[in-house]
Amino acid sequence: QDIESASISVFPNPNNGNFILEYHLSSSNAVLQIMDLTGRTVYRKSINDKIGRQNVDVSFLIKGMYFYHLLNNNETLQGKFVKE
Repeated sequence: QDIESASISVFPNPNNGNFILEYHLSSSNAVLQIMDLTGRTVYRKSINDKIGRQNVDVSFLIKGMYFYHLLNNNETLQGKFVKE
């Protein structure tokens, strides 16, 4: 029996504020949060599917590094990206 591991990736990275979030979760109904370096949430979106791709547009953000978290009841996936 294969146990699928949860994963998340953003590409391209760095990007101009438009990117694709690719994810694989063990359960559905997650929330994507993007935070700036101070920890302030600057973007929030509901993610309903367990596996998929989402186009994310945060081109309104200023240039810099951001952290993303994808959270559901069972897990938290996270990473960071740079907006140029």
